[in-house]
Amino acid sequence: MRVVELAADDDVEAVMAAAAGNARVLAVAGGDGTVRAAAQAAIDHDLPLAVFPAGTFNHFARAVGTFPANRTVQAIQRGDVGRVDVAYVNDEIFLNTASVGAYTDFVRIRERLEKRIGKPLAALVAVWRLLPKDRSVAVTVDGRTRDSSLLFLGNGQYQPQGFAPSTREDLQDGLLDLRILDVSTRWSRVVVLLATLTGQLGRVKQYHEVSAPELEISLPNGSARVARDGEVGELADVLRVRSVRRALTVYRARPRA
Repeated sequence: MRVVELAADDDVEAVMAAAAGNARVLAVAGGDGTVRAAAQAAIDHDLPLAVFPAGTFNHFARAVGTFPANRTVQAIQRGDVGRVDVAYVNDEIFLNTASVGAYTDFVRIRERLEKRIGKPLAALVAVWRLLPKDRSVAVTVDGRTRDSSLLFLGNGQYQPQGFAPSTREDLQDGLLDLRILDVSTRWSRVVVLLATLTGQLGRVKQYHEVSAPELEISLPNGSARVARDGEVGELADVLRVRSVRRALTVYRARPRA
């Protein structure tokens, strides 16, 4: 066994690729951004990935059932592996979610509040705090342009519906989960608030949801930063998004009987 400790100025992708080149199993301890880089290295070298949760939220480790870390150890001891989907935005991998605009900040506020007041209410508070009109981005999907204050892209279909997605029941469905929410004006925020409280969010024009294996999303008013698994990346004015079914082999908890 060889242990490589990342330094602050290391190129994470290069370190992961080098480690994978001399491994039979690639194990990673870190948050979702670090795990994302390890996942691509594991795919490139056809290796199983073992995820030891050591980040702030550890969404992917939770999704595969290896949170806390002792569950990763148990999965390795039992040899419990499975294949899961990955997704790409402009050929850069993500395991959980991708976004443009303010969604990453929205998640940070929501997750700080949800243990005290519950996820749906925390999501509404985050929207109200974060999203004045100048944070909106115009997006074009399927030939229609909408204002988007929050744009969420999921690797796989998330539950529940609405704008507090949190879990995935199936990591092999081959689908992308796109959700767009427009709260760029005071009136739209009131509409979204009332629709959420009454369970009617799916029926208002300020919310749009679609599932597909591939999507192309244009930003007609100019480029915006792309975030993948909570880490902000490059500027882009077109997002070409695709799901790759069962591309990653990962140690995971046994499915419940």
